[in-house]
Amino acid sequence: MVEATYKIKGMTCGSCAMKIEKAVKAIEFVSGAHVDFRKSTIKITTVEAVDVDEINEVVSGLGSYSLNIIEEVDEPAIYSILVWGIVGAILIFTVFYLLQTLGMQSWTMPIEFMTDKWYLVAPLVLGFGTQAGLLRAIHLLAQHGGGAVVASSGGVSGSAMLACCMHNLVPLLPILGATGLATFFSAYQTQVFLLSIGMTMAGVVYMIYKYYSIKSACETHHS
Repeated sequence: MVEATYKIKGMTCGSCAMKIEKAVKAIEFVSGAHVDFRKSTIKITTVEAVDVDEINEVVSGLGSYSLNIIEEVDEPAIYSILVWGIVGAILIFTVFYLLQTLGMQSWTMPIEFMTDKWYLVAPLVLGFGTQAGLLRAIHLLAQHGGGAVVASSGGVSGSAMLACCMHNLVPLLPILGATGLATFFSAYQTQVFLLSIGMTMAGVVYMIYKYYSIKSACETHHS
C-alpha cells in the first residue's frame, strides 16, 4: 500500500469535500481516501504508486478542482535535523564548561556548579539544541523556495545564542576589570539565568513561527 497527501485547490465547502472524497474512493486502484476540509488536503491510499494526473482526471471532472502533491521532509532530512539539534546542545554545553573553567581556574568546579544549577543550565542547553535543529529544518525548507527567511531567522538565532552565553561571562568580569559589574551579576545570578532562558525561548518561538511561515509558503507555491 502507498499513502500520499495532496493539496486540494478549488475546494470551498464541506459539500465539495464529501464529493471529492466519494469520487476518489470510487477509483479502481484507490483503497482509501480521506479529505481534511480544514487543511484543504486529501490523504489517498493506493495499491501501488500512481501518477497524480490519473487522480486529477477524476477530480477535475467534478468541477474546478485539482490536486498537487505535498512534498514532505523525508527520513534522512529528519535525521539531519536531529543531528543538528544534538550537536548544537553538545556545543553550547562545551562552551558553558570551558568558560566556567577559564573563569574558575579549575576543571572540576564548573562540573559541580552545573550539577548544582542543572535546572537552570538544562533549559539553556535544550533551547540552544532546539534552535540548531530548527535552523536546519528552515534550511531544508528553504531549498523548496523559502530561502529569503533564513537570513532573518539567523539574526534572531544568533541573538538568542549570545543570550545563552551571557551568564557564563560573570566569572571573567573581574579579569576584565569590571569588578562592580561582576558583583552585580553574582548577586543576581539566578535572575541572569532566567533572563537568558527567556531570551532563548523567545528565539525558539520565533524560529518555530518562521518555520511554519516558510512551510505554508512552500505548500502554496506547490499548489
